[in-house]
Amino acid sequence: MIVPNSYELNYNVNRYRLEKTGFVRSCGLYSKRYWLKKPFIYVSLDIDLEENSLLLQVKNINNDLYYTPFYCENERCNNLVYPKVVKKYNKIMDGLCKKGILYKPIGEKAYG
Repeated sequence: MIVPNSYELNYNVNRYRLEKTGFVRSCGLYSKRYWLKKPFIYVSLDIDLEENSLLLQVKNINNDLYYTPFYCENERCNNLVYPKVVKKYNKIMDGLCKKGILYKPIGEKAYG
């Protein structure tokens, strides 16, 4: 079964690179949202450059709760949307790696 890859913030990232990639600054954070399964499931990225931290959330827009199959392995079986969501997530995050915003830690386990 496909699983989401693990990603971390590249500590060399700066505000120029984030803004060039479409991140918007609000309340001290650089934020961007990507659709994983339009118009229902999205990944929200919030980056704090002062703290060098990344907050990543995959949510269902219908109830603004976490998309549980992404985080809980027991919720994945027989879920026809989950593989599509994860493929899109990995593709988007790999793209952010190529742009120097994130990186894949070596030897880290993926979610689930």
